[in-house]
Amino acid sequence: YDTSHTLILEDLGHCRDMSYLYDSRLVEEAQLKTLVTALETIHSTSVANTYPDNITLRELNHQHIFVLPFLLDNGFSLDNIQEGLEKVSLPYKKDGTLKDRINLVGQKYLDKGNTLIHGDYYPGSWMTKGNQIFIIDPEFSFMGFAEFDVGVLAAHCIMITMDGSILEQIMTFYKSNLNVELLRQIAGIEIMRRIIGLAQLPVKRSLDEKKHLLELAYRLVMQ
Repeated sequence: YDTSHTLILEDLGHCRDMSYLYDSRLVEEAQLKTLVTALETIHSTSVANTYPDNITLRELNHQHIFVLPFLLDNGFSLDNIQEGLEKVSLPYKKDGTLKDRINLVGQKYLDKGNTLIHGDYYPGSWMTKGNQIFIIDPEFSFMGFAEFDVGVLAAHCIMITMDGSILEQIMTFYKSNLNVELLRQIAGIEIMRRIIGLAQLPVKRSLDEKKHLLELAYRLVMQ
């Protein structure tokens, strides 16, 4: 018999993604708990061994997360985003030790893991309607490691609030075991690539604020 598949869709009606959080500079505790709980539910979901590797998309994302932001000449002028940002980025692009560590994490991203992850868990993938939150964009999903999703979540919460301590709060809400060092490295890399990489966010931050975020991200990656 041919295998049958069922796709269940829901029309969310009028709702918006949660990119507005970057302007509000606030993530409410109830929102954060919901986002962490949803993520842990995804990570605990059992899937077939034949779940797609999604390797073509992952290879593209790997370039944008772990490689292109840290190239001295990537054909992308950060001064077109914000005057002075190119100069701010140079110490990180020239730091060989930092890039070696990032490359190691990047290789783990490409390896097959044993946990179903969302793969793009940031405010553009969170939809809100009233007090409800919905998660969209499952096309980035693959079998990887939970710390990737949690680290990306933490990175964007840090960029929203400008407060690194929210990472500890997220780890408190997430009940399953995590590799804390790996989680922090992912968070740091995600902050860096969103500030000095090609995948820019609708974030209004001063140059000094971006310097602060990059310094925090560097400490997270280098431990």
